Amino acid sequence: MRTHSLKRRDFILQGLASAGGLAFAPVLTGETSAAKKLKYGVVGSGNRSRNYHLPMLRDYLPEIEVVALCDITPEALAEGLRICGGSTVGYSDYNRMLSEHPDLDAVIVIVPNFLHAGFTVQALEAGKHVLYEKPMAISGEDALAVHGAAKAARTIHQKGSSSSGYRTEANQRATTWWAKRMDTVEWPSGA
Repeated sequence: MRTHSLKRRDFILQGLASAGGLAFAPVLTGETSAAKKLKYGVVGSGNRSRNYHLPMLRDYLPEIEVVALCDITPEALAEGLRICGGSTVGYSDYNRMLSEHPDLDAVIVIVPNFLHAGFTVQALEAGKHVLYEKPMAISGEDALAVHGAAKAARTIHQKGSSSSGYRTEANQRATTWWAKRMDTVEWPSGA
């Protein structure tokens, strides 16, 4: 069984900062170059996205670039693009976003609960790592579809919550202090 090594402090920092661990996904695929920016697509630019995820990605994770943002509401999309700044491309069609950005490392799904599973399965089938807001799905059938797609794609799918502790500066400092004192952790690939 192959194992991947990651310093515990990096695991903790990246895991907490990306609301559940999605930022360490490239470590599992062997893409750990410090010079490579991770390319993320975000579906949903409503209140949760604009108040938590997009500012967190912009302000705390310089190694991540939101290259694509999708929302069906023009006003929400425009505000999300303003927060992202730079060269983020806006979409009202999720399929188009995925097809025009085959190089995305990951997708973050921040949409109404009943849409989580569908968007997550599509991203997994496109070979992307996925972070989605809780819940994973609203039915057992949808949850099994997400699990099956992740298993087939051998990618990471992670449930996150915008109420995680990364939001405050004090929590950021405490997490950084703690993480700098950790050793290396290992876990099996494809687990």
